[in-house]
Amino acid sequence: MASRFYIINKKKYKSVTSYLSMISKGEPLLFWAANCAVEAKNNGLNDNDARKSFLKKRNEAADFGSTIHNLIEQHIKARIMGKPSTFLRKYSDAKIDACIKSFLKFENENVKEWIESEKSVFFDKNYIAFAGTLDIIVKLKDEGCYCLDIKTSNNIYPEMIMQLAAYRVARCNMEGDFDFIGKFGEYSLRYEKIQDLNGIGILHLKDSNFNFINYTDYTQSAWLAFSNLVKFVDAFENMKKVEA
Repeated sequence: MASRFYIINKKKYKSVTSYLSMISKGEPLLFWAANCAVEAKNNGLNDNDARKSFLKKRNEAADFGSTIHNLIEQHIKARIMGKPSTFLRKYSDAKIDACIKSFLKFENENVKEWIESEKSVFFDKNYIAFAGTLDIIVKLKDEGCYCLDIKTSNNIYPEMIMQLAAYRVARCNMEGDFDFIGKFGEYSLRYEKIQDLNGIGILHLKDSNFNFINYTDYTQSAWLAFSNLVKFVDAFENMKKVEA
């Protein structure tokens, strides 16, 4: 898998997801792919198409997740700017509509204030350097500030918690003006210090229900695991360059 990079303050940073892609999801995905093939074969597909059927399901799931993310992102950004949101209206697609309803239920019951959405962050200290885009920072009722990620997948994996821990550490260490180079050119962003950004959690949207999973107790161990992964991957890649 090709690595993704960010350019911040004229320096190139490998993305959090590029580091985490080194971790295999192992047997669960192998069993899922095998089950897809069996289901496709039972539905009359030939052997070749059945073998590749998991790719179609994977892409459909990714497209669905992107659609939900984009709708929620626009809704939250409108809320942050104090504007009315029309993005989370009723949709004819029953699956999308169910996820939207479950998100709105979570918002009504738990959210005190949306702070940030889809913000690029980076970290560069103690030989650990990376960048990424965090989904959401939210202040919850009676819960304080959280780095929040929204998932529509069937399962939650450990690297998702590592990702959140990395984003939290990065955002807590950002204050002031930073220069970025992105696909639309150069731009600068100002970052204000966020107080009490102590929590991390995943909002799991599944059909018409939501499940907010609080992983704050795992913040330190997840950060330790991720920071060691960064050190190992960087050292291994440097070793390969020397050998070449």
